[in-house]
This record gives sequence, structure tokens and C-alpha cells, in this order.
Amino acid sequence: KSGWIETIDAIEVGQIGVTLGVGRAQRGRPVHPDTGCEFQVQIGEHVKQGETICTVFAAEKAAAHEAAVRIGSAVVIGEQPFDQPASRILKEITES
Repeated sequence: KSGWIETIDAIEVGQIGVTLGVGRAQRGRPVHPDTGCEFQVQIGEHVKQGETICTVFAAEKAAAHEAAVRIGSAVVIGEQPFDQPASRILKEITES
């Protein structure tokens, strides 16, 4: 649907990544660095119905489909624009 990105469930996105193989739930399991999720939107942005909000990289088609469905549930799209919450970043440390 069209609207504004209100929230993205970061815990769910992380769990989706583990399912895809980005990380591992058990020691000794393989890690697949070529898998994961790449968001094209941020909280507060307006999106149109049918617009890509996230690209899923997976080793298998079934895993990609499952991840896409879960991403769809992890992203909340509201009907009205809203003020974004204040950043939780207190200070950026950069090399000088």
C-alpha cells in the first residue's frame, strides 16, 4: 500500500538475516556473506504501492520468498506523515 514508513522491526530483520545465512544461530554453521536484506527506504519516507522497499539476497528461491513475506510484516506503512523520532545516535566518531 502507499503511505509513510512508520517502523521497521529491526529484531525481525536480524532474525531474517540469520535464516538467510548472514549470521548463524549455532556454532559451526556456515555463514553466507552473499545473502541478506538491503532496504531502499528509511523510516519517515513516503512509498507508493508496488514500490520496492527491500531487496532480498538468498541462496534459494524459497528462502527469498519466505524472507520477503517476513519483511512485509516487519515494515509498518502508515497513512499519514509523522515527525520522525529523535536520533539515538549521540555522537559520531570519525577518523581525523
